[in-house]
Amino acid sequence: MFALLASLAAAAPIDPTPVDGGVPLVVRVVDQHGQPVGTATVRHLEERVSHPVNARTGRWRGEGLYIDERVVRFVPGTVVQFDVRAPGHLTTRMSYAVRAHRNVVTVALPAFDGVGSDVLAEAGPVSLTPAALISTATADDASSAADLAISLAAMGPDHADDALAWATEAMLRAQRTLSGPEFVEVMDRMYAVKALAAASDWQLAEVERITGRRMDTTDPRRAAATAAADWLDYARAAGTSVDLAQTLCASASETLSRCL
Repeated sequence: MFALLASLAAAAPIDPTPVDGGVPLVVRVVDQHGQPVGTATVRHLEERVSHPVNARTGRWRGEGLYIDERVVRFVPGTVVQFDVRAPGHLTTRMSYAVRAHRNVVTVALPAFDGVGSDVLAEAGPVSLTPAALISTATADDASSAADLAISLAAMGPDHADDALAWATEAMLRAQRTLSGPEFVEVMDRMYAVKALAAASDWQLAEVERITGRRMDTTDPRRAAATAAADWLDYARAAGTSVDLAQTLCASASETLSRCL
């Protein structure tokens, strides 16, 4: 799930002047096309603080870390490890040996690329309005409510709240009317829809943050982490696939151990 990047250095130089015994370190986060990922954060494994990158350049520049109430500088010859993540991308763990000069590390974050496609593809082309879709949900039928939740989730972040509401409704109906493998299938799909919708909502919130329309994204990120962790717990108990749930959990959770 995590890609390990060892001793990667980009060509772009930075000021190598020592800072109280250490040197500056720049982490440059790009997508698979080499474009900056302005919604990314960089988190040292021991410091446990998520540092946002520059929204325009995708870069984070650090001169040291605050670990156990002391400042730890980047000293040439030492190895540092960071988790780099962004909504809509796979979390990447980088390991880098600090050098005396030119400490610019480029981390390419893979996109989810089809994350949730197995779930959302069931909706097929969505041509109805949300109101028209809702009218198709048969009373107390879990399958129709589940299909509606999937269709709404496939319509994008603007319909995430409706998708979450109908996924919850489908789960309640399943608990009343279904059993056995059919119950497990509906519940697993709805946990997936809730996790995907929450992840989509968080991604939209991060875009709003870097464009100045929002100050903080802690709540949507935590909601995404919780929804993914809930799905992961259910999938483990039910014996269904945990891969996508782990991926979504790792991208949003502050505590990666809960996702492993």
